[in-house]
Amino acid sequence: MSADRGPSPADVLAVVVVYVPHLRGYFTNRLAVVRLSLESLIRHKPPETQVLVFDNGSCPEVQALLASGVESGRIALVLRTRTNIGTPAAIRTVFRLGLRPVIAYGDDDVFYDPGWLEPQLEVLRRFPTAGMVSGVATLDGADHALEATLQAARADPSVRIDAQARIPETWEEDWALSTGRDPAQRAAQARATPVPRLEADGMRLFVGATHFQYVGWAERLAACLPAAWPMSLMGNMRELDEAIDRQGYLRLSTADRHVRHMGNAVGQGLRQEATGFGLTVAPPLPPPRLTWLEARLRRIRRVRSKVWVTYRHIGRLLDGEAILSDAFAQAEGLVEPRPIRDGTGKS
Repeated sequence: MSADRGPSPADVLAVVVVYVPHLRGYFTNRLAVVRLSLESLIRHKPPETQVLVFDNGSCPEVQALLASGVESGRIALVLRTRTNIGTPAAIRTVFRLGLRPVIAYGDDDVFYDPGWLEPQLEVLRRFPTAGMVSGVATLDGADHALEATLQAARADPSVRIDAQARIPETWEEDWALSTGRDPAQRAAQARATPVPRLEADGMRLFVGATHFQYVGWAERLAACLPAAWPMSLMGNMRELDEAIDRQGYLRLSTADRHVRHMGNAVGQGLRQEATGFGLTVAPPLPPPRLTWLEARLRRIRRVRSKVWVTYRHIGRLLDGEAILSDAFAQAEGLVEPRPIRDGTGKS
């Protein structure tokens, strides 16, 4: 790595954490999602960038997919645990291996556009104190741990801050669809919520970074990991954000979208786009049969929201099998849609 040029693609290790325990319920179409995520990553990354996959106790079908990637040379290394140790523990392991100076992390349901890596490396070159750089901006990534980023921007006379910028509504709609949220509500939030955008040397960046995909210096990320991270399967990632911010490192996202979150199924629009890139997309499988409880809930139209939320949390604790989204619940009359507020407290 040249100290003058900053990081190059050869300095980067692309890391994906995979967890698909079975192919039922929530995970019915997950094998196709993981396959497309890895294919888009490998097809659209620079050839010098190697790929490491951390398999968090996945099913035999996913193990076979990863094994074929290693045999073909498309995946450099697979680390596998017999059981799911959780995303925080998985990334702690990889960050501390020191295989490459720069980590490009992604969840197993991220789609990578052509040329996704270089814009993020450009940010690391331009901002030496960058700690985490994402290839897409989200409202969730821009609502916390921004003090160091904004202080550095204000102190740099070459940086212009547009405090009233907005994340494109379509990005938040896509994020909502991929995570079972209400697209209209997220679009309204995007319109109502300013997210500071920085402009410097022809580069435009939103403040904040997202957890499902980011690039950063491995040593810096490892140093910011909490000393005693709870052994949860998900979550607790904001602790990493807050540590990065406390250390004075920046959290940034490119102002153009280079990656996308797919969720537990490949949407029709992304399916067509991926096919246009020459990528293989498996046809969607039919939805799983409703459990007895789900069928019962569909018949009871007066289920209260708190009961529904409790049911969804129970589903998540049982590894996500047979979870119904909020949008589905509203469409089926299980809960009433929540009003969208305009930022003034009025609906």
